[in-house]
Amino acid sequence: MNKTAQINLVNAAFDALPEMGRGFCGSDKNLLYGMNLTGERQHRRGHGKCGISVFVASRLFTVRFIAEALENPERYTVEDLLKFRAECIYAQAIVSRHRVEIEAAWAAVDITPAQILETNYAELMQ
Repeated sequence: MNKTAQINLVNAAFDALPEMGRGFCGSDKNLLYGMNLTGERQHRRGHGKCGISVFVASRLFTVRFIAEALENPERYTVEDLLKFRAECIYAQAIVSRHRVEIEAAWAAVDITPAQILETNYAELMQ
């Protein structure tokens, strides 16, 4: 998949995600995106010009972590919080609560978790 196709897939998958409301706490989708945005900005400190924007990269990690959780819903445990990015575990929690809505939303735009997992961050950063 070329770079443009990967970016289009990421944007389509992100836009298709339901808001998955949490009442007064806001949207799980936006909370996970914000976590990834903060992480990506920290990661890029001191780096020169990057291939994709921090916003596209944050969308990529949002949908990628959700796709990983759809494919392997028991991947992380509470103990893993100390070893892995919190965003990964939060994505797994979102899938645990909203699997049906996410799968339906992505199916409606003909996107599968496997397609998202084929995206390549390193390639997109070139």
